Amino acid sequence: MIFGNYWATDMIIRWDKLLFGVHPTVWVQQFYTPWLNELINFHYAGYYTFFLAVPLSLYLSNKREETFSAFSIATFVYFSNFVIFFLLPACAPPHIPWIQELCTREMTGSLFVEINRIIQAQGGIQGACFPSSHVAGAFAWVFVTLRYKRKLGYALIPIALGVVFGTVYMRLHHAVDPLAGIIWGIIAYGIAMKILQRRNEDPSQGVRSKK
Repeated sequence: MIFGNYWATDMIIRWDKLLFGVHPTVWVQQFYTPWLNELINFHYAGYYTFFLAVPLSLYLSNKREETFSAFSIATFVYFSNFVIFFLLPACAPPHIPWIQELCTREMTGSLFVEINRIIQAQGGIQGACFPSSHVAGAFAWVFVTLRYKRKLGYALIPIALGVVFGTVYMRLHHAVDPLAGIIWGIIAYGIAMKILQRRNEDPSQGVRSKK
């Protein structure tokens, strides 16, 4: 919409090759096995439960202010991530023909492999690549939950880490995309939390001040 092309694609591919010495989405196919495919896809599909599990858990625990804060933080992280998509437009591996030609092994599996195929077929967006919004969002949800409901936050950490590996293993992202997603998730979460605290809308801040 802004540049008329996905000019950042080649740059991100060069970063991948520079950091890892290979094209990670091509290299990783050697590890494809049905059980590992299903495990990685299970974690990746688990990410989508964050949108319901985190706010619902907070709300049912009578943490209504925390619920609104969680939504505010997540919204800021995702929207700011989307702005970067427009500034650094890049195509993900599924939209790059020569990378697809090098991927000669099909990812086989059962339930969760098929679930993610359906989701990507319906919701995948060309150009929404760098940084990975799935990873940035996953880490933001984890940070929010660790702040407001620590035990649940610990339970979400393995799923968030699975999303990091899954983005590359499933050929949905270049390897630098989730790395940048982690960085942006941390930065955006910090900015959002500062905004909430300035507006006196961080419930945990009120608890600490009373102590």
